[in-house]
Amino acid sequence: MSSKSKQKGYRTEYNLVKRFQVAGIDAKRQVLSGALPEHPHDIKIKNPDMIVEVKARKNGAGFKTLKRWMGIADALIMHEDHEESMVAISLPLFIDLLLNHSQYKKPYEQIIKEKKKEYDKSKRAWASSKRKESNKQKRQTLKEAKQKIQQEEV
Repeated sequence: MSSKSKQKGYRTEYNLVKRFQVAGIDAKRQVLSGALPEHPHDIKIKNPDMIVEVKARKNGAGFKTLKRWMGIADALIMHEDHEESMVAISLPLFIDLLLNHSQYKKPYEQIIKEKKKEYDKSKRAWASSKRKESNKQKRQTLKEAKQKIQQEEV
């Protein structure tokens, strides 16, 4: 990867994929995105199936007008006559929409991770209760031994 713009694009795509994954969305960066006809875009999201194109600009050139138009609105819909309308929204809102989509299912890896966490938590709780029980028995045994010694002294 020679050009700085390619490196920046890769970095931005990589960071977005990580952000999606942290949120629990199964996303992958397209291999050789844009270079192969079968992978013309940058990120593939599964569940729901979606392809994402990413654009990164140092000073937001080209984005300033969109930001101004959007103002404090949650979404900006851009309509061109005889064309399909497009929507621009913030990344947190986009992630929230994906997570609350009717077809959304947690990735298998995340389900396993959560189940393991629950198992470890219950295992620790069980071990803790066993330690408490064992310590209680030890205290009781020690108490009985002290009482026996006191009785022998009398």
